[in-house]
Amino acid sequence: MGRSHWWLGDNVVDPKSIKVALLVGLLIASSVPVTMLLAESEGPFPIYAKDHDLIARRTTTAPGIDGVVDPVWDNAQVMEAFISGNSGAIFMDMKAMFDDDYIYLLASWDEPVSTEPPNPDVERDAWEMVSNVTPGSWDHKDWGEDRLSLFFEDPDAPVIGFDDVDGCDAICHDLTDMHTKNPGEQLDAWVWSSATTNPQGYADDGVLLNNNTVTIDPKTMHVNVSDLAWDPGNDGWYVNNDTDNSTERPAYVWKQGASPADPRFMYMSEAEAVDWDTFDVSTIPDGMYIPGHVLMTPSGDRADVQAKGIHNGTGWNVEFKRLRDTGSSNDVAFDRTNVAYIFGPAIANNRTGEYHSKGIHGYNLWLAEPLLPDLVIDHFLPEGSSHTVNSTVTIGVYVENIGWADAGASRLSYWWEDDAGAVQSPVWSADTDPVPWGETKHVEIEVNTSGLDPGNWTLNATADADGDITEIDETNNWLTHEFALGPEPLPNLKVTSIEMDPSELTQGGFTDIIVIIENDGSADAPSFKIIVYLDDPDSPVVEDTFAAIEMGGNENYQVTWGPVDLPEGQYVLNVTVDPDGEIKEDDKSDNTMGTPFNVTAPTLPDLVIEEVQPINTTVTQGDETLARVVVKNIGGATVTTDFEVALFLDEAFTVGTIGLVASEKVTDDIPAGGNVTVLLTWTVPPEAEVGADHFIRGEVDWLGAVTELDDSNNNGT
Repeated sequence: MGRSHWWLGDNVVDPKSIKVALLVGLLIASSVPVTMLLAESEGPFPIYAKDHDLIARRTTTAPGIDGVVDPVWDNAQVMEAFISGNSGAIFMDMKAMFDDDYIYLLASWDEPVSTEPPNPDVERDAWEMVSNVTPGSWDHKDWGEDRLSLFFEDPDAPVIGFDDVDGCDAICHDLTDMHTKNPGEQLDAWVWSSATTNPQGYADDGVLLNNNTVTIDPKTMHVNVSDLAWDPGNDGWYVNNDTDNSTERPAYVWKQGASPADPRFMYMSEAEAVDWDTFDVSTIPDGMYIPGHVLMTPSGDRADVQAKGIHNGTGWNVEFKRLRDTGSSNDVAFDRTNVAYIFGPAIANNRTGEYHSKGIHGYNLWLAEPLLPDLVIDHFLPEGSSHTVNSTVTIGVYVENIGWADAGASRLSYWWEDDAGAVQSPVWSADTDPVPWGETKHVEIEVNTSGLDPGNWTLNATADADGDITEIDETNNWLTHEFALGPEPLPNLKVTSIEMDPSELTQGGFTDIIVIIENDGSADAPSFKIIVYLDDPDSPVVEDTFAAIEMGGNENYQVTWGPVDLPEGQYVLNVTVDPDGEIKEDDKSDNTMGTPFNVTAPTLPDLVIEEVQPINTTVTQGDETLARVVVKNIGGATVTTDFEVALFLDEAFTVGTIGLVASEKVTDDIPAGGNVTVLLTWTVPPEAEVGADHFIRGEVDWLGAVTELDDSNNNGT
């Protein structure tokens, strides 16, 4: 902390020699701190110096910011700041306190005796009408005002030289030149002024920047040569100077008929902007005073600091109030406890901004908490960049101890909450190891998203869920994390086409079935069952198992079906994948597809004997003779197969070669409806009875070479 000695009770000691057993972080009901004892090992506990450290304790009662010192301030410790310079040597007592939202400061000091009017010093730069004879003559009083400026450093963005040794010496380079030394450095500035901000109940909020980076507007600045810039927002006052003319005179006068409550302060509602070319200066009586500033209501970041002071006859009591964290990059965030916020005070006593006294060194503002642990969930770290419902998300939860003592083991609870804030069961819990002060423990949890709908969900987590640990703040154990849960990644099996080859079936025939199956889902599909059926999926004609299909893939499934034993007619061949619903999919409606087909009777040739005629009706034993046989194809297909025609004597429809007297091969194709004449040479066998009547029989395809519609009609006599 940049100091060589620390304060323990009433004793100044070398910090290297501190070896004690216990630290009691309690405050007795006075402004004197309890003597502190420290553990022998190095610990987190700050030790405060009464001339360096402004100690703010947590309060449950906020003081009124009205300049009246409420009894709640009695419980705050006093830090005495010594301020020295052109405005004299001043001892200023400071107190501080804070709550969850705000920080409060009280500054009290007695003024050095001033020989310049007015007193108290609230009439800076007033105008006195000396002569109201046109064009008028004014006396611009060189009166100052009382002002308290506080400059705060962000602990995470230190300003070189601005520490608890040098303080304002690092920024106040001479009476008029105020700035930080290096580019990018800045200090949060609160400027309370008795004449320009106090009547409105605020302090100007600004930022002190690097040299020559701020353009000075003389209408809105106290200090003409500095790098102090006001925060964004409406101004709270204007300098009442007519800067458009070389003649010294005010830019505003009292509005006609105005009856100000306090003639030392002119509000814009009471002021009239003057056109001196037409204004009747004689309406202003000689000796009248016009305030040197016109007051307005500030807004925005400019008005972040509420402040009010009351002069008690010898000096000022000024109270300040500001959000601990305004969210502005120009403002220091007082969002951490037991951390030193270095600041520097400066007082102007009935002076302009260039003439002031400043703290002889820098000071530390501490938001001091009791010496207890304080568990917070610092952040979540989910695995992966996207998450879905019906899955498990692994999340690292980081539990930090921002307090001032070790925390024992505890329990972490976590649960889902929907957009409406409804808690979703169950609430899970996990063990948390002890967390020493200043350290962070990682807890890995598995969060189930089953039963949640896709959309936005909030994961809540609470450290020390069972309340086993007494903490500085029991309200900051909770943290949330927003998740956009997408749909569960699922496969989607889809039958995209069915082909049959041949597509027209004949009874007793066969066909190849070719099915294209696609997975257009968002996950791979494991192996699955496939069935081919007509009307009833419970009676498939084909049942098989198909291999897995990766996401975005498609595969062919092929099977041969037959012989087809169906009556003639129209049918639908259906294919269903995963018929038992064993695979969870995006859509089951596209798992089935059907294709129509026809079954017809077979289209075959049919050979018959149309005519059997002997060339001679009387024959002699042993002689050769001829017979003519006409073969006709009465079927629906061409005969393309060679076959034989046989001739039998006196044998009706015998089987085999009994009675066979001749045969002849036919090699010509016979189209449907066509015929062919076959001449057969035969010899009358000696055993044939002479003088008796005989008959001959022809049989086509007697050896069965041709597949026909009907084999029973191949004979003729």
